[in-house]
Amino acid sequence: MNKLTKRAALTLCRDMWREMSDHPKWDKEDYFYAHGIPFEDQPAEECYICEYVEQQGNDCGKCILKWRCGTCSPSEYGDWCNHRTRENALAVAKLAEDALAKMDRRKS
Repeated sequence: MNKLTKRAALTLCRDMWREMSDHPKWDKEDYFYAHGIPFEDQPAEECYICEYVEQQGNDCGKCILKWRCGTCSPSEYGDWCNHRTRENALAVAKLAEDALAKMDRRKS
């Protein structure tokens, strides 16, 4: 996978989860398959945020999303894993949208 900027990782994450919300039965692999992204070009953990964090030499503790419980597993992503609904996918997308908005406010 190519090197990601923070903004690119957040944008890709947001876009992926918005699309996932339209396909509640999809797994993350289905998203990459639908977009013709081969396995070797997929992000770490099938997550653009995880890929970005790893590229920065960090681990989950340095995630750039503000998860409800600090990390993704017991939080909004965990909700989606347990109940694949439009609302749960949009909750993950919103975390990326909020982070992008925060970046934009800092630029102003």
